[in-house]
Amino acid sequence: LVMLVLGQGLTYWLIQRGIEHNVRLALHHDLVTAETWLQRQLPASSVDPDAPASLRAGSAPTTDDVRLTGVLRDTRELIGPDVALFTRRAGQAWVPHSSTLDRTDQRALAAALGAEWHDETLPDRPLNLPSGEHMARSLRLSETHDSVAVRAVVLMSVDEARAPYQHMKHALLGLSALGIAAFGLVGLFTARRLTDPLRRLSTSARRLGRGDYDTQLPSDGEGEIGELAQSFETMRQAIQDREGQIRRLASRDSLTDLPNRERFRLDLRQALEKVRALNQVQLAEVQHRMAANRPRQRRHISARTYRGLELVQVEDVRYFQADQKYVTVHHTGGSVVINEPLKDLEKEFDGLFVRTHRSTLVALHYIEALEHSGSDGGYEVRLRDLDARLPVSRRHLSALRQALLNRH
Repeated sequence: LVMLVLGQGLTYWLIQRGIEHNVRLALHHDLVTAETWLQRQLPASSVDPDAPASLRAGSAPTTDDVRLTGVLRDTRELIGPDVALFTRRAGQAWVPHSSTLDRTDQRALAAALGAEWHDETLPDRPLNLPSGEHMARSLRLSETHDSVAVRAVVLMSVDEARAPYQHMKHALLGLSALGIAAFGLVGLFTARRLTDPLRRLSTSARRLGRGDYDTQLPSDGEGEIGELAQSFETMRQAIQDREGQIRRLASRDSLTDLPNRERFRLDLRQALEKVRALNQVQLAEVQHRMAANRPRQRRHISARTYRGLELVQVEDVRYFQADQKYVTVHHTGGSVVINEPLKDLEKEFDGLFVRTHRSTLVALHYIEALEHSGSDGGYEVRLRDLDARLPVSRRHLSALRQALLNRH
C-alpha cells in the first residue's frame, strides 16, 4: 500500500511537470505568433506618441488611432495575448501608450519592466501582475534611427493557460485516491481471509500443546490453508486415540480387560474425595452452626472488691495489665483486680483489644497514637484522656500496626 501511494504520488508529480511544460511551450508559441503578427500589422510609423495625450484631453481619435486599437484588439481575440505599447523620445523615459490591459495591470507592468526590456528583444520572462501570473515577451517595433522608439510587450496569462488542465488534475487525483482506497480494502479483505484461519489454527495448536485433544480444530478454510487445517485435525484425532489407548493400557489388564490395581486405587481415591468434599450448602450450614455455638463476648467485667461484686463495662476498660496470676483492669472509673488469664481475655475480646506487651492488652478505641519512646528506638502507645504511656514490645509491634490500620 505504501509503494502504491508513493507510485501514485510520483505519477501525479510527473504529470504535473508535463502539464507545466506543455503550458510553457504553448505560451511560448502564442507569444512568438503574436510577435510576428505585430511586426507585420503594426509598424512603428503607425504609432503616434502624442495620441494618448490628445485622447486624454478629449480630442477625437484619428484613423491611425482607430487602426492601432483594432490591431491590439484583434491580437487579443485571435491569438490570445494582451499587448502593451510603450514610446520614448530621445533622452526621455518610456511612457505607456496603448494596451489591452486594465489600468491596474498596466501600471504594475510599467513598474515591473526594467531597463533591459527596452534595448532589444528579450526571451520569455514571468511577471506577476494584480490579475495573476503572466508570461511576457518584449519586442522593438521602431528602428534605431527613428526619433521615437516604440516597444511592444506581449503577455499571456499563465493562470488562463493552466485552467483547462485543472479539471483533469483534480479528476486524476480523485481517481488515484479511489484506486488507493480500493486497493487498501481489497488488501485488507485478502489479508483477513488469510490471517483469520491461520490465527485459529495457531490457537488450536496451543491447545494441543497444553494437552487438550478433545476440541475439534476448525476446518473452514480453503485451498492450502484448508488442507493444513485438515492435517492438524487428523493429527489431533491420532494423538487423541493414542492417548486413549495409553490410558486404557495403564488402567486395565491387557488379557482380561478388567481394571487393574492402579485403576482400583484411582477410583477409590476419587470416591473418597467425593465423599469428603463439602458442597456450598453444607459448608454454609457448618459455618452457621459454628457461629451459633461460639461464646458471645461479655459486656461487663465482674470483679470482687471490698465493696462486693463490681461490674465494669467492657467499653470503659482502657487496658488489662497482668501481674503474676492476677490481671488489673484499668477503666475510666479507676481499676479493679480480676483472677482471669490475660490470654483468655485476648481471645474473648479479639478485635476490641490488642496485645502491646506480653503483660498488656489495650483497647483499640482508646489508642490515640503510636510514638517513639526515645533514643532507645522503642515504641509506646498514647491513650486518650490518660497521661501515662504504655510500652510496646518489638514482638507485638507489627500486629499492633496492622490492627490500627484495620481500625481506620
